[in-house]
Amino acid sequence: MTSGSIPRGQAFICRWAGAVLYGLSLVAMPGAAHSETQEAEGPPGCGQFFDKWEVEGAPAALLAMGGIGRETMAAQDCLSRNDTARACEHWGRIVAALPRLEPSLAADFGESIEALKRRHNCP
Repeated sequence: MTSGSIPRGQAFICRWAGAVLYGLSLVAMPGAAHSETQEAEGPPGCGQFFDKWEVEGAPAALLAMGGIGRETMAAQDCLSRNDTARACEHWGRIVAALPRLEPSLAADFGESIEALKRRHNCP
């Protein structure tokens, strides 16, 4: 492990959770449509922000899980492009969405995201 890298176990969990959550984000939801900030297909890239946190008829927790997955994958793409500031922006959106989740799940995600933000000196 190099300085500033994610521990192997945590990296695996982040990739696994990101893939699962991204899959959930592809589930058709009533009223959901892609915005200009999202691609219609494929994983989200750096700067493509999830904006479907509230869709009529869709469970808030499901939307939150999908959004967190998309934001996680977009943040990972930002890091691969050395755009830490934008990755921090994606992580901030995840933190803002945590209250939509079940408290213990939100706490688990919150700890991981806050650790990433600290590691990358996010505000």
